[in-house]
Amino acid sequence: MKFDPRQAFTAHSAPPTLVQKAKDALARSASRVTIAETAYVREAGSQIPIDILVKDISVGGARIATHLRLRPNQRITLTLQTNAETRLDLPARVIHTGDVGKEYRCTYGLRFDGLSEEVAGSLAEFVYGRLSVRGAALPRLDKRK
Repeated sequence: MKFDPRQAFTAHSAPPTLVQKAKDALARSASRVTIAETAYVREAGSQIPIDILVKDISVGGARIATHLRLRPNQRITLTLQTNAETRLDLPARVIHTGDVGKEYRCTYGLRFDGLSEEVAGSLAEFVYGRLSVRGAALPRLDKRK
């Protein structure tokens, strides 16, 4: 049986507003680490890499700066070299367009979309490794009573 979201609302409840949906979409579900490293992106269907600056990253997404003009919901692939042996290709969707900066003209919020288990694991190692170096609290994996 399929779930019909229109049936989830009764006469006593209302569907979420567009503002609430936007807030939910922008809510961060994971700790971010500031990295300020160069990487590159490719637009969907393109093999041409475009240099960008990754400002911060989490296991769920990243904030980038680039001269490239991107649109909300546009699909891209972010390629990040995490160490000498590991390069991650991270499929993502643009979820937020931001300020115009100086060197790189635009900032964008990305949400990673469809990461393989192997890539997600490598990304988590990279992010939480950087967080632990900075003394940040790591997420708890088990719930103790």
